[in-house]
Amino acid sequence: MVKQINAYWKASRYLLMQQPIDEKIIIRLAKPEDRDIIVDIQFNAIKTLSAKDYNYRQLNALLRSKSFYRKAKEITFVAEINQKVVGFASLLYPFNTIGAIFVDPNFARRKIGTKLLQRLEQEAITNRIPILWVSASLTAYPFYKANGYRTIIKSNFPLYSTYIPFIQMKKRLLLVTREERLREAYQFFAVVVVTTLIVLLFW
Repeated sequence: MVKQINAYWKASRYLLMQQPIDEKIIIRLAKPEDRDIIVDIQFNAIKTLSAKDYNYRQLNALLRSKSFYRKAKEITFVAEINQKVVGFASLLYPFNTIGAIFVDPNFARRKIGTKLLQRLEQEAITNRIPILWVSASLTAYPFYKANGYRTIIKSNFPLYSTYIPFIQMKKRLLLVTREERLREAYQFFAVVVVTTLIVLLFW
């Protein structure tokens, strides 16, 4: 199955590179009626683009986890091209964390993910959030790194009887105050403690 997914991913990449990239991308707040397409986008993006980064068990666990509606408290934006939803991004409150950025594989490499990330960062700045955190997948790591996110720690989290590697990253958006430095130190401490407990209890 993984080999077939890899072959599909390579073929999709070739086809996507042949498509025009001049469509107008519109970013808007998600609506309740977008829920189904959001599920489809996150599932298909993992199936198509993440197969090269994860083994069979890890990939199946990720796909299973992304087969349901998102239930976290988050603000979600979608990207549209010609009135078709082709990607989405979410910002988790009150944790100042990027919950997700996924793009329809058929619309990859068109700067859609970058525009969605920029919209999340604008939202964070508007709400005086000085730092954005993200638990990046192996697939998403180069994307966040290219957009100025810095690696804090590499770890694993348990998911459906397997372990998924991830990279905790952050990006500073606003100038630092003393209160924000203390908050940043607390957030980093919390990340380290939670990650350590997960490893000790489940590894």
